[in-house]
Formats: sequence, structure tokens, C-alpha cells
Amino acid sequence: MNWHSTFTAVGPTELGKTEESGIGVRVPPHWETEWGGQIRNADGQIGERDTFDTMSAWVNVQGGALGQEKACLILRPRPPSELCPWFTRDYGPQLYNPLRHHNLELNDGESFSWDLDVAAYDGDRSVADIETLLT
Repeated sequence: MNWHSTFTAVGPTELGKTEESGIGVRVPPHWETEWGGQIRNADGQIGERDTFDTMSAWVNVQGGALGQEKACLILRPRPPSELCPWFTRDYGPQLYNPLRHHNLELNDGESFSWDLDVAAYDGDRSVADIETLLT
């Protein structure tokens, strides 16, 4: 699935650097690290400490679903969206947000878009397996 958002300026607009924007998800409590969930990125780094504010092609979050099964979600920016460090948190939010690191100025009528691939799967998958799912 592709998640697409377009923002169009009405008049000259400056979008300032902020943590409170972007496209992302907040996973359910039973997917949080404290309850056995896991955050992982394309480089195999695991957990908030190693994935927060790091560049990676994608981020993967997983947690328990229906007994012992795992349910998993992958977020990956797709062109023309810029790559940026991920905002990942053990307590649930996983966010793609280029405006965390720079301002954006738009003239009247100018637009910018963010696009993410979103994929879900059940069970355990290696980083290589996830790469295959995303091709």
C-alpha cells in the first residue's frame, strides 16, 4: 500500500523544524518494547536506542497478535520523498518526518508530497525477507 500526503501552500508559507509532523503510526501497547514488541531497521539495528534518529531505508515494528503469532508493519519512504532519520520510540510512535531536521519554505500554490510504502505481514522475517517483500 502507498500512503501519500500532499501539502499545498496558500500564500507564502514557512514550515518550521518540528517533531510534531510527518507520516507515521502509533502501534498498540502490546507492540511496545516493554511488552515484547520490537523496532528494527534495514541495517538490522534493534530498539529505540539503535534506530532513533538513524538513517535507514525502512523501519519495521512487530508485536504479538492472537496468541504467539507476530504481526508486523513496515514503513519505507518512496521517491520523491527524501530520506531522513527515523523518529522511533519504544512506547509506540514510529514516524517519518523530514521536517524534524530542516525548515521548508513554499510560495503561494507550491506543493510538496511525502510518500511511504506500508506493508504488513505475520510471523518472523529476516531483514533479507523484508527486502524481498518490498521489491
